[in-house]
Amino acid sequence: MEPSNWEKMQTLFEAALALPESQRNAYLQQQDASESVIQEVRSLLGADKSCENLWQSSRTNPTTPTTNSVNKNELTTGQLIGPYQIEDKIGAGGMGVIYRAKDTRLGRQVALKFLLSSVQKDDVARQRFLIEARSASQLDHRNICAIYDIGKTDDNLVYITLPFYKGETLATKIARGAIDLNEALDIVTQISDGLVNAHTVNIVHRDIKPANIMLTNDNQVKILDFGIAKMANINLTEPGMSVGTVAYMAPEQFKGEGIDARVDIWALGITFFEMLTGKRAFANKNMQQDIKQIINGQHELIDSLPDNIPLSIRAVLSKALQKNRGERYTNMATLHDDLKQAQASMQDTPAKKHTKNLNMDKERYTNYQWDDVFLVAVTEILLPWLGPITPKLVQRYAKVSATLDSFLDKLTGTLPDESSCKPFVEKFKIIAAHNPKPLTADHN
Repeated sequence: MEPSNWEKMQTLFEAALALPESQRNAYLQQQDASESVIQEVRSLLGADKSCENLWQSSRTNPTTPTTNSVNKNELTTGQLIGPYQIEDKIGAGGMGVIYRAKDTRLGRQVALKFLLSSVQKDDVARQRFLIEARSASQLDHRNICAIYDIGKTDDNLVYITLPFYKGETLATKIARGAIDLNEALDIVTQISDGLVNAHTVNIVHRDIKPANIMLTNDNQVKILDFGIAKMANINLTEPGMSVGTVAYMAPEQFKGEGIDARVDIWALGITFFEMLTGKRAFANKNMQQDIKQIINGQHELIDSLPDNIPLSIRAVLSKALQKNRGERYTNMATLHDDLKQAQASMQDTPAKKHTKNLNMDKERYTNYQWDDVFLVAVTEILLPWLGPITPKLVQRYAKVSATLDSFLDKLTGTLPDESSCKPFVEKFKIIAAHNPKPLTADHN
């Protein structure tokens, strides 16, 4: 099979798995793919169902666990898995079951993760997982969860050994409500930093979501399950897997298009939105409606952000969440740079903040009227840098700007970096020179 067809088949397979079984055939019939690719996807879906049936059967007829021989759902305290002594079960989810254990060689706590049956029961899938896990283990970054070890039990079940972090997941934190702007910006900047490192070596996470982000007690972010989601062909309908995963998938993942780093950019944008609002970006009655809204809906996520979110942050989110990936950030490094720029702009001294707030209070009750032709021209020159949010941004700042200098200063502050400021300022001055009265009136 041609590489392009293989990639399309894999993408369609993952998207179909996200749907209820009764809706998969209709979904595949709507896709622009060859009959051979569609048939191969149907075959994979059938194989996946067989694996699940086998897993369900094993659950109803479990074997008794012995030392180093494990029913992965029923490990007991003190049981040895290789050099690791089980201490406690600490979690269960879509990829399997996680236990806290003690490394008897080094005397440190670790986390052991046993993978789903859809990986364990398929030799090819398991080998692909091992290759990918080894690849992920080569990543060395402070914001990426390390992989200590890969092992197999006596009964041939694969597990991975991870650091045991004290803290909570980002999902747990968001469940308590919206996160403070500065803290949310710090978290998302750390996540993007880790993803830049991974994307540099062509590893795409493909399952970025709050549940896969760990916040340690010393305020460090750790991206979990790195590289596993890419190769494991996660079945989103497995027991224990939250259907919320679908809500972080980019539109192209449902269309059978090729997958690249921009799916992580979309997912990070959705995650950032949920940090700032404390609510789900897509929360329809069922998964199918979520998918339809992600692909076709004109969701107004940016407009639903709290009023205290700066326009620079709105611009970043707007660009990260473009449905057409060609209009999205082309790479994570650029998104990371824009986040750092926004972070720096918010770190004013208390004196500067006080002065700025006084000026804002003064302008808040003034509605200045600007020439429409002038505003359209300004919008056109800003559009390449700020994207679809530009018209609203220009209108909003125009209403509270009493002079050209004030207007220019506000607009310049929204630009992503210094290299874009100079050409914008030059073009702005040319437009202003050709419009002697851009400010027509003000109403107090």
